[in-house]
Amino acid sequence: DGSLAPLDMARLNTIISEACEGLAEVDGDLIQRDTLKNLYDGVAIKDVNTALVMTARTLVEREPNYSFVTARLLMDTLRAEGLGFLNVAESATHHEMADLYAKALPAYVEKGVEFELLDPALKGYDLERLGKAIDHERDQQ
Repeated sequence: DGSLAPLDMARLNTIISEACEGLAEVDGDLIQRDTLKNLYDGVAIKDVNTALVMTARTLVEREPNYSFVTARLLMDTLRAEGLGFLNVAESATHHEMADLYAKALPAYVEKGVEFELLDPALKGYDLERLGKAIDHERDQQ
């Protein structure tokens, strides 16, 4: 909406640490430092996410595991976009999705039916229960 807000460093740290989780030879602090070099006062959240992805991408030549970090950071951007479109949340970390899938799946099916992309019969299932059964850890694979 164009309004200004301070950069949420705690969220930035969480996103980076989740993207690096379980990967050898990657340095989240390096990603953060290099990303902050590319930010300026008044930068849009979308541009912060882009800077994160681009920073991690430049490190792939140094260590191939940064390709996984880059993919996870891009997934965070897409997740925020999708959750916002569904009016479920403005954004969510990987671990927050453990709770949000129960809300997101019914909203997703509702939108899909509304846009005539999904069969209305899908609304007959217990979508909240199915959403709770989604293993958010698989998002990191």
